[in-house]
Amino acid sequence: MQQFSSPPAIAAVESDSRPLWSVMIPTYNNIDYLAQTLESVLAQDLGPEQMQIEVVDNASTQGDIAAFVQRVGKGRVSFYRHPQSVGGCMQNFNSCIQRSRGQLVHILHSDDYVLPGFYQAYSKAAAAHPEKALFVCRVFDVDAQGNLEDLSPRLTYLEHPQNDPSPQFYVNDIRFPGVVVRRSFYEAFGGFYEHIIHAHDWELWMRALQLKGGLAINEALACYRVFPQSSTAKLFRTAANLHDVLRVGQVFQQYANFDHRRFIADVRLRAYWRAGDFLKVQDIEAVLPNAQLWWSLATPKQRIKLLLTMGLRSDKTAMQLVALLAKHRFSARKPQPSLSLSVS
Repeated sequence: MQQFSSPPAIAAVESDSRPLWSVMIPTYNNIDYLAQTLESVLAQDLGPEQMQIEVVDNASTQGDIAAFVQRVGKGRVSFYRHPQSVGGCMQNFNSCIQRSRGQLVHILHSDDYVLPGFYQAYSKAAAAHPEKALFVCRVFDVDAQGNLEDLSPRLTYLEHPQNDPSPQFYVNDIRFPGVVVRRSFYEAFGGFYEHIIHAHDWELWMRALQLKGGLAINEALACYRVFPQSSTAKLFRTAANLHDVLRVGQVFQQYANFDHRRFIADVRLRAYWRAGDFLKVQDIEAVLPNAQLWWSLATPKQRIKLLLTMGLRSDKTAMQLVALLAKHRFSARKPQPSLSLSVS
């Protein structure tokens, strides 16, 4: 198993006078949705003694973010701009944690927003379970205009406090804007791993559940923005997110009951279906890296089985494989993990 260095250390807050909440809003070159994000928090403002609200700008190069925050926040929202970029989003998330002063830390992306009752519900849950570190709710997926697209699954097993991360080992059903973590957890166990580019949140949620436990609130109290221009969508096209998921699997090997073989099979299946989805809309540039990832994770037996299924007698280029993947997908029912694309 590959060994990774410890996650970045988070220094303790020295002051005895601390708010209950730190709502930290990382941003970079985003003004289009920031107003809605801020307004959704300000509508539930508990006052400066109970709630820190701060926008942390990773040296944006477009727009006057400071002036925008001042106008929308009317002096209630703090603003901090890094003199120069600290790197990717994970580094800025860790900066948000370092700058937070509250006992409960909510990192809210600058294009996401909360719904009425969010902070009241979490305050109640955190007070009732002071020993737990992670609190989550269900989240609406919305498009660029705020239209409802989906609702995150109910986490029934987590509605009773526990320390078992295993139900989330193979799929991350926890949406970022619906997560609140005690700052004391970050102080004891560190922030986000910075070598995990896309799935850093998944790793941290599992670490928090394993070490300190958590609780799910069965209410939809936040909205997660999904649109083609998002960084997440770009990572899907390049398969970078799936490569990152593989890094998460390496970290998860430290946990009992984690089946790395199953994890790899799940990633392989995701790459297969994503290649087919992109080919369906003729996005060949996005098909190629996803198909190549499937090929790299497939066993020789699986590769040969697919090639034989398609009537081939020799290996082909990655682009030819893409065509075969799509042809196989649209001429047969959706395969299950136990079929041709999984380890047998």
